Amino acid sequence: MQNEYHTRKDEWEQLQRRFNKEMDELMADKQRAEIAAQGIQQLSEEKSLLENELKETKEKLLAMQVKLDRLNGQHEELSEKYSSVLTKSAEEKSKLIDENTTLQNKISVLEEEQRKLNANIDSLNREIQEYKDKVHLLETQGQGPTIVQLQ
Repeated sequence: MQNEYHTRKDEWEQLQRRFNKEMDELMADKQRAEIAAQGIQQLSEEKSLLENELKETKEKLLAMQVKLDRLNGQHEELSEKYSSVLTKSAEEKSKLIDENTTLQNKISVLEEEQRKLNANIDSLNREIQEYKDKVHLLETQGQGPTIVQLQ
């Protein structure tokens, strides 16, 4: 019986050691599970924050895209207006150049006509001077009063 008692006692001690070992392993597993749960909770919170940040970023990106589209539209509209203004300006410049050329030609013609008229005036002034000289000569010769009365 004592043998059986020792055998049972050894078995009991062996079972107790195994039980203690399994309990230690379970406690270690529990701690690891708690640490993992905390990690998961932290990662879940980080994920939530990142999702919110992503959502905000997408909203900002969408708003920026709308602004960009609006600005591109304005740019296109201004480009068309500027192009139209440049075209009109070029057309006006061309017209003004043509008008200037026409006026320069008219001025040249008028200057030539003025030179001719001035030459005629000079010629007529010379003739008048000649007639005055002749009248003066005739007056000095005594024939002036007859001519003066004719005038």
